[in-house]
Amino acid sequence: MLRELILAMSRSRTGERVATNVPGLRRFSRRFVAGNTQADVIDAVRRLNAAGFDATVSFLGESVTSELEVQAALREFTSFLETVKTQGLRSHLSVKLTELGLAFDPDLARRALDIVLARASDAGTFVRVDMEDSRYTQATLDLVREARRTHDNAGAVIQACLYRSDADIRALAAEGTPVRLVKGAYREPSGRRLPGEGRGRRSVRAADRCLPGEHGARWRTRRRHTRCAHGPGGTALRGDAQRARRPHRVPDAVRHPR
Repeated sequence: MLRELILAMSRSRTGERVATNVPGLRRFSRRFVAGNTQADVIDAVRRLNAAGFDATVSFLGESVTSELEVQAALREFTSFLETVKTQGLRSHLSVKLTELGLAFDPDLARRALDIVLARASDAGTFVRVDMEDSRYTQATLDLVREARRTHDNAGAVIQACLYRSDADIRALAAEGTPVRLVKGAYREPSGRRLPGEGRGRRSVRAADRCLPGEHGARWRTRRRHTRCAHGPGGTALRGDAQRARRPHRVPDAVRHPR
């Protein structure tokens, strides 16, 4: 149920509204969604900064279907980045490319990502291009690689649960692309996703690919995250995990204060 709720919030504005406004679900979803306004987002970032954490903010509402929705997402992103700049917040931005039109117009997504990266650079911050289900893995990595030809403030996310991920991590590390490693929550065809008993071991091996070098590896766990829903599509916010100091150990720093 947990995975289904999180995916519903990220993919559907209706799902996000239900999860954050229906009393029974709201109490449950507050573990992952901390608010519905930009003021909530900024307040949560300030609290994390005051506690010694950087933050990463994610706007919920992937899989848009029109250019108007892409323009609305861009306004959300650029408004937040302007606040980061003017208020001196320590926060990165996480975007999913279907929020920028990847599903129906890859060229639009490319142009929109370029705008986001330029505004983030002006704000002195970083953009993590989040990973979606395996239909978009190759297209997402292609756009990240293209973007990094002109912007050095872009990074990728790899889902350890996929068979292809070892090769992707090796290639990205060799290219110097910062990688955030996640276990992966999407339902995938059996031919693309490791069987359940192999996912944990693959996650550890994949982390080993990242950690020995200085490639900006990041751990992300599901323990005590703080997220914020914001605007029509919502916003997710989470503290940025510190680099693991020893292999196979997630540092205590990822356990964020409530």
